[in-house]
Amino acid sequence: MTKHTLGPWKTRNGFQDGTIEIFKPNKAIKKPFYPTEIAVVEAEDKEGKANAKLIAAAPDLLAALLAVLHWIDDNCETTGFEEVEDMADAALAKAGAELFNA
Repeated sequence: MTKHTLGPWKTRNGFQDGTIEIFKPNKAIKKPFYPTEIAVVEAEDKEGKANAKLIAAAPDLLAALLAVLHWIDDNCETTGFEEVEDMADAALAKAGAELFNA
């Protein structure tokens, strides 16, 4: 799988007005001022705030998607999940991750 900053990712108000920072807290340093910055999103409206939350949830969403694919692979002997697996593979490819069925 493509390397990315492992989660959890969190959000907080950015240093510039109207922005939200997506970051990974640094547990080695006990101060939240020194996180690993993932992205800064313009968030002057509800859509921007929702986008920031979606980005921050990306590591959790990736883990959940992989868990579902593994469950399908381990528990479903019949076909019928090809469309779902194709959608998941496309999403993983868009994120730069290896395809589950490769």
